Amino acid sequence: MLPLLLVLIFIVVPIAELALIIAVGKEIGVGPTVLLLLADAILGSLLARSQGRTLWLNGAQPNVRTLIETVGLHRMPAVRLDGPLAAYSS
Repeated sequence: MLPLLLVLIFIVVPIAELALIIAVGKEIGVGPTVLLLLADAILGSLLARSQGRTLWLNGAQPNVRTLIETVGLHRMPAVRLDGPLAAYSS
C-alpha cells in the first residue's frame, strides 16, 4: 500500500500538475501562465514564512530545539510535541 502511495505522490501528482500548467498555458498564453506561477511561488513563500514565524512566536522554541538536537544525534526523538507542532507530527 505504501509503495503505491509513494508512486502517486512523487510521480503521478507532478505529472498531473505539469499537464495542468501546460493546458492553462495553451488557454491563456505563456506570459500570463508564468506570471501566475511566479505569484503562486511568492504567495506560498510568504505564507510559509508567516506560519513559521507564528509557530516560533507561540512558544515552540524549546520543542523545536530539542527535536533538532535529537535528530542531529541520530536518535529517535522522545519529545512530546504539543501546540502548533502537533499538527506536523502526525
